[in-house]
Amino acid sequence: MITPKVSLFAPCHCGSGRKYKNCCWKAEKREYARGRSAASSVINDVFAFLNHEYEFDKDVIVDTIMSSACDCYNHDYVLKVLETADGFMTLLFNDTGVADYMIEPGKTVIDLYLEEKRNVLHPMAVEFLQGWRKSGISLYRVKSVDLRKSLTVTDLLSKKTVTVSDNERSDILNRGDTFFGRVVKTYEEYLFSPVILPVHPRVVDGILEEFREEKASIPRSKTVSWRCFFKKNWEIIPEYWLEEELYRHSERSVKFDTEGDSVSHYRFTFNLFPGNIFQVRKQLLDIPGMKKNSETEFDLVFDLSNHKTVQLDTLSIASLTLTDSSLVMTPGTASIAEYVLSLLTLNLEEYIEDIEHEILYRDSEQVEGDQNDEFTIPPHIEKEFFTELLDRYYRNWFDTPIPALNGLSPRESAKSPESRKYLTLLLKKMDLLSLMDGIVFYDSSWLWEELGLEREQY
Repeated sequence: MITPKVSLFAPCHCGSGRKYKNCCWKAEKREYARGRSAASSVINDVFAFLNHEYEFDKDVIVDTIMSSACDCYNHDYVLKVLETADGFMTLLFNDTGVADYMIEPGKTVIDLYLEEKRNVLHPMAVEFLQGWRKSGISLYRVKSVDLRKSLTVTDLLSKKTVTVSDNERSDILNRGDTFFGRVVKTYEEYLFSPVILPVHPRVVDGILEEFREEKASIPRSKTVSWRCFFKKNWEIIPEYWLEEELYRHSERSVKFDTEGDSVSHYRFTFNLFPGNIFQVRKQLLDIPGMKKNSETEFDLVFDLSNHKTVQLDTLSIASLTLTDSSLVMTPGTASIAEYVLSLLTLNLEEYIEDIEHEILYRDSEQVEGDQNDEFTIPPHIEKEFFTELLDRYYRNWFDTPIPALNGLSPRESAKSPESRKYLTLLLKKMDLLSLMDGIVFYDSSWLWEELGLEREQY
């Protein structure tokens, strides 16, 4: 079996006296390729073994993972999400089903498969299956990428960093991406198991805290490694990821509450400190794209003519109504809400006392019309587009005088001990906005890094 760490110009390990490159390397390289191919193909064989030989147990696995995750969602909505995420769900159920779930006392599907097939399998396929059986799903962050070769990832629970050989995923994943996955030790390298479940970086801290609390609640779990903890409590990560997936899809399409009513809009009310209506109006008009319809009615409009993937010249993304005591904002979608909330908070921070959040249901008397009728940006472009707008806005924001910072820019405030605490409060509030129900998460951690501030945990 080829060993990647051996120099091609070193003496060959067979003792021939020739350089490794001119001796055993080519033959071992071919054998290694066959081994990798065998390790990849055995995955589907094990999955088929689970589905064919243990069909009842597969249903138990699926039901166990889904039952608690689906408690808060309408049945029809759950089925709709499962249809759109079918590939992920299949990998999730199968991966946990063969490597973690005990089909028989002390034995997983992989154990039983190896008992039956070991003698006809390639040694590398056997090694991969054994490593898969021993491994556990964990939460990883990509530290660096060697394009089309490998990724260096850090286990955020155990803090261990390894380099994983994977041509395909090194093309897909980027530095900073976070995901639930399983790293499998095979001979002298690390490989991924099939399951890679994306997790937005913005929710990572919350996930880690929940897992720590879950582990701490179990007697004597402090002395147990994270891998062993998740092997014993095999349903925790799949349950959590499925719950997040249900919530994520609820932001992109029609959302259902627990009674099955469909959500039409979100409404945000910014309660203002009294006596500031003229200053608020002036600040609103200073926001790029803000259109004044009357003294109290505004629309936020954006020029899309330079965005090639969108067949619109302009887009009205939110309507605003200003009164003596409040500013009411109704965005078109959840992604837009994230963007407009950030704009208003950054520009009106010193005038806002608090923010109230409402969910409006379709057919409710509160809903006067369906703003989404005019919003025709395709869903797969929507998140990318508004993330791009937020990135662009924040880069200008660093050097813009902010009233809430006594007229200093964020960069200037970061250098002043007196202003820095107000800047920290402002950044913290911006972080918390994206935790509101129904809002698409935006990873604002880079703002803290750009300003040289340590991000607070909450």
